Order: sequence, then structure tokens, then C-alpha cells
Amino acid sequence: MAVAKCFSRSRIDLTLIAGPGPMETHRVKRSRTFMDAQALHTSISAGAVAACAECGTVSRDRQYVRVRDRHTCEHCLLDARKRVGGLKYDPYELFVESLAEALDLRERETGLHSKRVAANTLLLATHHFQKPSDLKEVYWGSLLHDIGKIGVPDAILLKAGQLTEQEWQIMREHPYNGHLILQKLSFLSMAANIVLCHEERFDGSGYPAGSRVNRSRSRPGSLP
Repeated sequence: MAVAKCFSRSRIDLTLIAGPGPMETHRVKRSRTFMDAQALHTSISAGAVAACAECGTVSRDRQYVRVRDRHTCEHCLLDARKRVGGLKYDPYELFVESLAEALDLRERETGLHSKRVAANTLLLATHHFQKPSDLKEVYWGSLLHDIGKIGVPDAILLKAGQLTEQEWQIMREHPYNGHLILQKLSFLSMAANIVLCHEERFDGSGYPAGSRVNRSRSRPGSLP
């Protein structure tokens, strides 16, 4: 499942769209860097970059967006979304976010890809979950959704062309490997399940289990 970012003059909306099939995911992955770069537009010239209205930062290394007539950097925007989701300061939060940034660097993602996915998912989750502990796990599980790719060789993870069937077998193991890493932590049981299921699809075409969701019986945030 992919998240499409739809922008309007007054606010930023999120729309869930059906994601690509498993054999197309890698090709989409390689082009996602460009899409992420376009999602929150940064001014091209250094002189044109205005200071963030929240933190005052002026940097060509940050992406900026205008929300409700306020010029805001992506860092502050995502932190604001976390507050809307009810997340409060946690001593481990910065460590987990730093770990996610390290994973993004390895995969050559743009900006704050994992944090962006996590903050947007958190906003959607507030419509289905009320307990702060659940929302925190949704955020952390989304933030670390690709942690299992630590075990995928660079030759496969960074391959520009189409993966062979043997390479896909290795790639499909990353949700399971990520689940193994997080399931050892009892307070991240839901997060571990998010990592395990994040490549599944409603129609059963995803992986690793190929689970099909019964829309009439499933509850928000669950897979059969």
C-alpha cells in the first residue's frame, strides 16, 4: 500500500491508494526518491529559502512547505503531526528516529523518508486507535518498517534494474527478518506486527504471507 500526498492551499491531505504488485515494487522503490523530493518542495536558490516559522532554520538541506500561510520546514511539520497523534517525548524516540535515518541513508532515500511515512501513518491511525500506547507503536512500527532490509545485500537492495526471482526471494524475507528483530521487545509487539505485514496487500498479492483481508470482518489496523 502506498501513501499519496495530495496538497491543497489550506492543508495537506493524505490518500491511501492501492500499491503496486510485488514484482513492481522494486522499480517503484527506485523512483520513490524523486517523488519524496517533490512531495515537500524546496526552493532552488539559497537566497530564496525563507526561515522556518517554527524553528527559524534556513537550510538548503531541508525541505519546506507552506501550510496555512506559514513557511515550515519538514522537521517541524512532522513533529507537529506527531503531537497531533498524541505522541509525547520518549527517551528512546530520537534513537529510533536516528536508526531509521541510517536505514534511509543506506537505501539512498531522500530527506526524512521513514519519518515522513511514520508521521503520516500516525495521522491516519488516530481515526482508528485512541490509546496513546497503540499510537506510539503504530509510529515506531511505521518508522522501522524496513529495518529487516539490514539483511539484504547491497547488490540486491540498490540494484537499478529488475530483480531476478532468486533476488526477489531474498527481498521478500525483509518483513520477516524485521519482525524477528522487534518481537524480542515486548512493548513493541504491535510494531513488530506492522513490520511483518507492511508489504501485504488487500488482494493477497503481497508478501511474505500473501494474506488477503476480509473487508467485512477485519478491524482497522489488522490482518487475518
